[in-house]
Amino acid sequence: RRGGEDAARVPRVRRLLLLLGLTLRLRLRGFVSTGASSILLVIGALFYFGTTCLMGVGAYMALAASHNVRTDRVGDMAALLVTLFGVFFVTRPLILSNLAGASLQNLLHLPVSRGELLGYSLLTGVVTPLVLESPVLIGAALGAASQPALLVVTLPLALITHLTLLTGAHAVSLGAILMARRAWIADTARLLAFSVFFLPSLLNVRAVRQVLRPLLEPLALLSPLGWAPRATVYAGAGEIRPALGFVAAAVIALGALALVSMSLLNRILDGESGDPVEKKRVAGRRVRVWLPGALGALIESQIRAQLRSPAARMALLMPTLMMGFFAFSLSRQGSVASPAAMVIFLSMVGGNAFLMMGRGIALILGTPVSRAFVLVASDVAGFIFRVPPLLAIIAVTAWRGGAESAAWMLALALALVPISMGVQHFVSIMRPFALPRDRFNPYAQRVDSRQAGHGVLSLLATFAALLIASPFLLLVWLSSRIADGAWEPWILVLACLGALAAYAVLITLAERLFLKREMQVVEVLLDDSPA
Repeated sequence: RRGGEDAARVPRVRRLLLLLGLTLRLRLRGFVSTGASSILLVIGALFYFGTTCLMGVGAYMALAASHNVRTDRVGDMAALLVTLFGVFFVTRPLILSNLAGASLQNLLHLPVSRGELLGYSLLTGVVTPLVLESPVLIGAALGAASQPALLVVTLPLALITHLTLLTGAHAVSLGAILMARRAWIADTARLLAFSVFFLPSLLNVRAVRQVLRPLLEPLALLSPLGWAPRATVYAGAGEIRPALGFVAAAVIALGALALVSMSLLNRILDGESGDPVEKKRVAGRRVRVWLPGALGALIESQIRAQLRSPAARMALLMPTLMMGFFAFSLSRQGSVASPAAMVIFLSMVGGNAFLMMGRGIALILGTPVSRAFVLVASDVAGFIFRVPPLLAIIAVTAWRGGAESAAWMLALALALVPISMGVQHFVSIMRPFALPRDRFNPYAQRVDSRQAGHGVLSLLATFAALLIASPFLLLVWLSSRIADGAWEPWILVLACLGALAAYAVLITLAERLFLKREMQVVEVLLDDSPA
């Protein structure tokens, strides 16, 4: 109590600075202690910063070339582009991991007000991406300014544009925490967020463009995400008076988002501090396993555990619809090259075996079961989530390009998927990262630098898997060219069997590595130390 009274007498600004300093110290300590992952994290940050530099150059060239165009037209275009990008940006927390509570999980026991918690969360969640994406702001401000003196006005307006996007994403991420308590609301929101990815393909349809064309100008005027970029264009052209109205509207929208975030944070904290919900007691009953053997039991338990989550069921539906729609859009001209590239990409994307098992790995490893069975069961459970999107692409290809094209694309997937899964096990074992303590608790989501290192190594392992699978890919390519395709079915079967044999070798090697590093891997996976 005495400590709380002393902390209450400290000025709020000073307490906020102390919290930021403590967070920086903890992050730097964790950053240094992770060794090679820190280097990979720096490389990833530099790559991201280089990408934003290129985007900044593109924004500068586009806006600088539009100085001779009517200001209202340039403003409409800027508002529409930022709104389209903002829709993807703001809805991103509904699809990806929720990181809004990551900066709050270690502060709930401290005597700080909720306003300070919100300010701390906003600063830690907004400042970092704002720094990394600052080249885009600078490029847009320089390109919009028709005179060097106007840079003093365009730069703050570009900053307001980006702050609106970041604050909106922060508010949506807090809203996702509340929506997670109601499965049907969370599923509906995630469905709408996934539906956003259909917009680029829909815009390629002429009928859709004709319907949307009369709505573009009203959308550009009424979109809150477009007010700040429109003001930036007007101010850069020297038209200060019309820019003031859009500036005022943008500042009001930014303040409204901050108030929404505060309201959501209050509801989250009230829910966290309330009485726990009483769970209904269910009479115990014997579990019936349909698949035979220890391997069958592992596979069935992981599949049931995954499909019990509403998000997992949504992950089966939405990617299937998206990939089918994209394949249909890319194959309208009768070419199957683009759908084939989609199949290769989806087949090569790596997965993490321990993420599929979750913290239940402690129970699984406590049983006398082969470690190879554990890895294979995780691969089978993960393969179930890969199959529907691949089958959607192949079905569209069979409809548009014929059964022959679909057959060799199916063989392509069967030759790549086992090898990519087998290679990714080495990354999961050599570079594990801490698993969430509770997927329903937003304050358990951690920012782990080891996870960034895992992502970089996973990308490198993808190229290694492509190299290992190259002989089987060569067989798939030659299947229709040897003896005019007379032996094509047998060659495709040979390529798939060769990929399965390579997968068996990779699983054997991964099992040996896992046995040597099992204690270290489990220690990292179950690490509950603060980030």
